[in-house]
Amino acid sequence: MDDLELEKSILRDSQTVAIVGASDKPDRPSNGVAKWLLENSHYEIYFVNPAIKELWGRPVYASLEEVPVKIDLVDVFRKTADLPPIFQSALALKVNAIWLQ
Repeated sequence: MDDLELEKSILRDSQTVAIVGASDKPDRPSNGVAKWLLENSHYEIYFVNPAIKELWGRPVYASLEEVPVKIDLVDVFRKTADLPPIFQSALALKVNAIWLQ
């Protein structure tokens, strides 16, 4: 399977997506992507950001570990220095894939 086919299968087969770094600020890319996914995708979306509690009437979790379901795909909107603990959490939770923005 080439890279493109792998990416397609990850996107096609994933059901639950956690957006790490979800923002309530409309000018942030994570906000636009989260809104688009909610309105246009088949995914069950979960937001992760310890600085906010709610986004569009949905709960925002402080960490990946707090998300109440098995996560298939973690979509990360964080700077490089913040990635190691996110990767550790995703690996511990046996997430299928991590997508870096």
